[in-house]
Amino acid sequence: MKLPFSKLEHDSLQLVVWASRFFFMFGSVFILSGIGKEIYRVVRWLLSPIHFSDGSWASYRYKLDLTHINWQLILLGLILTFISCWLAIKLNSSRKKA
Repeated sequence: MKLPFSKLEHDSLQLVVWASRFFFMFGSVFILSGIGKEIYRVVRWLLSPIHFSDGSWASYRYKLDLTHINWQLILLGLILTFISCWLAIKLNSSRKKA
């Protein structure tokens, strides 16, 4: 199995090649960590009932809060992945022109 962008090469723009790989790697890490943390949050919400004084049970309210840090990690990961793919496309097109 080859890593993404393993065939991406450019003689004069090696810094941009490595930046593209770096952005892709950290974008993937941010997406996976945000999704993992959000799944943990939902599972914790599902498994934590509240016992009221009248003998009834209820669950905590889960609120889909897009300003929560988990969603910010996912969004940052998507942005970094998009930037890395855009850089890879630009590098390939500039290599073909040269």
